[in-house]
Amino acid sequence: MNSQIFSQAAKAAARQTAARRAFTSSTKSAPADYGRLFQQARRTGIVYVPGLAIVLGWPFAAAKMVDTVSA
Repeated sequence: MNSQIFSQAAKAAARQTAARRAFTSSTKSAPADYGRLFQQARRTGIVYVPGLAIVLGWPFAAAKMVDTVSA
């Protein structure tokens, strides 16, 4: 009984390995699409750069305003 289960599992693993090998050998890599990558980076930068400037720059702006008002 156990040897039968073991042989069936070994056969299934061999089929999966063969199928995986056939799949990977027949597919080609897609060419790089640098235009799309740069466009995505530009869109991301348009959102994050001003957002980070506001988040990280407000203490500096507040200090300048407080110095101007108290002077």
